[in-house]
Amino acid sequence: MVGLKEKLVRFKEQNFEEIKKRSLEQGSLFVDPAFPALDTIIGSSISIPTNIVWKRPGEICADPKLFVDPGRCDGALKSGELSCNWMVSACAILSDIGEIRNKVIPDCWEQDSFGVEGKYCGAFHFRLWRFGNWQDVVVDDFLPTVDNVLLTTQTQNPNEFWTALLEKAYAKLHGSYEALREYEISDALVDFTGGVSEVVDLKATGYSPVESPPDGQPQESSLDARNQLLEMLLREAPLPADIGTRTELGICRGHAYHVTDVKKVYLGETSLRTLFKGREKVAMVRLRDPRIVGDVVPSSPESVGSGHKFAYSTSTLSRLRSRNSDWQKVKDSERHRLGLLFTNNTEFWMPLEDVVGEFTELVMCRLAGCDGVFTNSAQRRWKVMAHTGWWEPSTGTAGGGDIALESFVENPQYLMRIDKEVELMVQLMQFQNVDGTNSPTDHRINLSIGFHIIKVEENRKLRLRRLWPHCCPVVACPHKKRREVSFRGRLPRGTFVVVPSTSDPAQAAQFLLRLFVKKRRRPVKLKELVVQPPAKCSVSSCSCFSGEIEWATVVVVNSAESLVKPPSSPLSGMNVYCKLSCEGKTVRTDVAKGEDRPTWNESYVFYRKSPHKPILLQVFKKNSILPDELVGECELVAAVNHCLTPLVVSLHPKAAAPDSMDLPTVGSVNLTVLTEDNVAIL
Repeated sequence: MVGLKEKLVRFKEQNFEEIKKRSLEQGSLFVDPAFPALDTIIGSSISIPTNIVWKRPGEICADPKLFVDPGRCDGALKSGELSCNWMVSACAILSDIGEIRNKVIPDCWEQDSFGVEGKYCGAFHFRLWRFGNWQDVVVDDFLPTVDNVLLTTQTQNPNEFWTALLEKAYAKLHGSYEALREYEISDALVDFTGGVSEVVDLKATGYSPVESPPDGQPQESSLDARNQLLEMLLREAPLPADIGTRTELGICRGHAYHVTDVKKVYLGETSLRTLFKGREKVAMVRLRDPRIVGDVVPSSPESVGSGHKFAYSTSTLSRLRSRNSDWQKVKDSERHRLGLLFTNNTEFWMPLEDVVGEFTELVMCRLAGCDGVFTNSAQRRWKVMAHTGWWEPSTGTAGGGDIALESFVENPQYLMRIDKEVELMVQLMQFQNVDGTNSPTDHRINLSIGFHIIKVEENRKLRLRRLWPHCCPVVACPHKKRREVSFRGRLPRGTFVVVPSTSDPAQAAQFLLRLFVKKRRRPVKLKELVVQPPAKCSVSSCSCFSGEIEWATVVVVNSAESLVKPPSSPLSGMNVYCKLSCEGKTVRTDVAKGEDRPTWNESYVFYRKSPHKPILLQVFKKNSILPDELVGECELVAAVNHCLTPLVVSLHPKAAAPDSMDLPTVGSVNLTVLTEDNVAIL
């Protein structure tokens, strides 16, 4: 699945066009045998009303529509008795973004055929991304009701049914309505787009407001963290014609708000007296509440504090509750002057410090690597690589997440080579069911999953069998009980091993690992490590090596000192690199540029069939035009020592035995060397 090309899959092998054609020819409305209108598809452990009646939209109202106005959806929704809070918020987001909505609900104009003779067939189809592919899900239009009231998500228009039908398709994809309760809004954003969801814990150290020092200024660490958060929001904030961030903010438990704009403005007095006092701009975030229904609640200052229960937040309320005294004083006329405007009456502005103080999570869905009309040119510059894998106790590939345990290295491993420092995203997603099916009776709770990215030897080609001190984790994505976890950041040039895991060993699950990197001429390479380290073996028992492997040696090239320039070199500083040769295999470090004490800290592993032959270490001066010049070299016997051992070797103009005193010294190299005769552990 490397270089994954997402394709459209017919869920349950149901073809919408064939179903529609057959229903119209037979003059009957579609009844879905794969997801029948029975109480059993709701679930087994939730409270189900005893008087549920499954009705088609035409039996609920006189003039049903898929969309009342497809070109302008009303994002204000309300939940039904069976609705999940996150589903309501996800549908509200979808209603705001026509490009995504039109992909999830294809051919919406043609599908909206209620009451049209010769076109209405009682079937609808939706497209949802699921573990690497777009699934085309067909449903009939039977919906659960009690006393003619829908029990699922609905819009304010009683004759509009796209949300209820989409929720039914989502429930079918996951096995039941009950199964949706294990998911979150971050999962829905991924399923609507195929992107990567990132969850920021706003209660983590550094984001939340802290006690200020005596001078009244925020603590530096907290301020720096909020500045980083602001930069992230500004980077991801939506433009009028673009797609932006999505948030799940905990004003009400399980209630998500949408970030619709981010600005930095000057608040407070703007007279000449204060103009040059070094005032800083205040970060402001515009939020939208997707659940506003009914009449508008008065938001005048007189009504605040009167005991009235407000149906939603407004800028007036946010100002009066704000931690920012300047924002408390801003009037509506001043707000307009500052450009803090609204697109509808469901929005309100808040300073960033209030956002991180009042809310719990920020969810962003990045559309990197997505294929579709809603992906802009910047997002298409990402390259996607993907692998599916298993944690399976019976095959010994479920080692758990404790990196200190010997079983950790039993997990699946993926080799990642980076030729130059790069920004990347890593996404780990677990499949819903162990066997990949969607049976309502086989649904299980998400496992706690995470992954580590470990820096390894530059020339490693085989699986890790032990985590030696020179193999250090550079990223540890914490284990979480979520369907998906991700990391975004920068990694330097080098070779790494990505190890996805469950927190507990011996847990079975299937997963999808996706890597996103900015497209370049030489992209990052990712492949699964399936070849085991060679035991002391012969050709007949080890197809990867000819002859018999006796020793395995790791050489960590740390630094060099007191290097003497070759006679032909100018007096300026040297750019140098090391080259190691062992039984026909040659590797070289990066070039240490213009340093008196060049430092590399790069490691290499060699599997040796002839341990009596030493490893040749050479240091070269890098030249831009002329051939590179040899500074000095030495031979390493690298005998068995079973542990990483520091070693300082002297360089000579040509190779000499370690105990030779005849040749002059032209510098030294600081190494760490490990040699094992039990090669299976390297």
